[in-house]
Amino acid sequence: MLVWALVVCLKCVTAFDFNTRTKDLLLFEQPGGSVTMTCKGLQFSAQWYKEDREGQFIEIPFSFCQSFGTPKNHKYSADCKSNSFNTLTINNMSLSDAGIYYCTTAAMDPKFDIAKILIVTDPFVEPTISLLGPVEEEVTDTGSVILLCVIRGWSDKWNPVRWHLHGKQLEGLDSLDLDGSYWSLIVVKKRDALYYNISCSIEEISSERVYNATFPAMKGRISCYVVVYIGIAFVFLLLLIHRIILIGRKNNFLKGSVVERNAETVIYTEVKQSQNQHDET
Repeated sequence: MLVWALVVCLKCVTAFDFNTRTKDLLLFEQPGGSVTMTCKGLQFSAQWYKEDREGQFIEIPFSFCQSFGTPKNHKYSADCKSNSFNTLTINNMSLSDAGIYYCTTAAMDPKFDIAKILIVTDPFVEPTISLLGPVEEEVTDTGSVILLCVIRGWSDKWNPVRWHLHGKQLEGLDSLDLDGSYWSLIVVKKRDALYYNISCSIEEISSERVYNATFPAMKGRISCYVVVYIGIAFVFLLLLIHRIILIGRKNNFLKGSVVERNAETVIYTEVKQSQNQHDET
């Protein structure tokens, strides 16, 4: 249980929290397109940076804001707008352009603000959903169980993850990776995990299609294991009894054969003696 919790926590740390604030900053685009980001509230020209999936902080080349802007055929183009609005345009996007984009001033005391969280995904790829949980060797009614719902290929055309437990909807701790992987973690009482199925689901906004995954009640699985173990032991016991019976029958058969042979010997001896007496007479 401890190892499972550690693995879950480490994975969630590599992503960023998916909440109301970050939801407004999310920008989903497809490969080959272009996107424009705006950095607001700066009185000076902006310098742009990107934080990639590995956590590296990369300076965007040729993005220093100038009055004439940069040529549109460049990968990045920056331009200055009125009212201190600074923009950055990324052309011909690829999956490697996904990241958290920051803007800052070129002053002595720069302040980094998140402009956008860019996720580059293929809109034609259907998401996949799976529900992961620990495998308990000893199950009791006390304690807690950590469950992790993983969605690959999630985008803004889908609603956030919903958890379902015994007719109730629960909220999990959500995080989103820059490759479009959605992670939702929930902690439930072990008693609930023992007796009730727990599921997570996502619903498409436009068509109301639903993808879901279920973590079956652990009590049912334990009962199955008990039946299997008892069944195996019972079959073994029947085979053992059958073997003992066969051995007993074999011993009785051997004893009977010896008795019959002894009886035949006695009869043969008596007949031979009678014949000898008759010859003498």
